[in-house]
Amino acid sequence: MTKNNKEIEQLNQKIIQIKSLIQNTKASLKSWANLIGQYHLQLKEFTNQLALLKKELNMKEKNTKGVTK
Repeated sequence: MTKNNKEIEQLNQKIIQIKSLIQNTKASLKSWANLIGQYHLQLKEFTNQLALLKKELNMKEKNTKGVTK
């Protein structure tokens, strides 16, 4: 193998390694995106539950104010 061919082969190997890294990175990013999506939905549900609790507390507060007056 000539020096030029060796260099080409080394570059081809590096390209293969880089492609593999890219695929692994894509898979990791997809996994992170799925987790973020799940956390987002859970946070949204939690926020909705807090809003409902706040409404309930406000209604109870109004009812108790009416009773104490």
